[in-house]
Amino acid sequence: MLNSNKLGKRIKQARKEKHMTAEVLAEKTEISVSFLREIERGNKKPSISKFTEIANALEVSADELLKDNIDASEPLILQGIAAELEGLTPKQINLIEKVVK
Repeated sequence: MLNSNKLGKRIKQARKEKHMTAEVLAEKTEISVSFLREIERGNKKPSISKFTEIANALEVSADELLKDNIDASEPLILQGIAAELEGLTPKQINLIEKVVK
């Protein structure tokens, strides 16, 4: 799950490192200053397209803004479960599917 607070702080930090005002970034990304401030506070999430525009306007990678924001444990858990299922028979997989449901 995306942590809005961390994302907002990283956007604000990157903006300040570029010596860019909120007004300038808002203008470059065609969003209102108030919406940008809500994003920076972690109260709102930008759409994927706006997020990309923000990253481009700040000249930073999406990775830089997203690092430490997404809980990566869920996909790892699912990968581990999938690996455990690989050697099972169709009957065993069917039984596990019934238990999960």
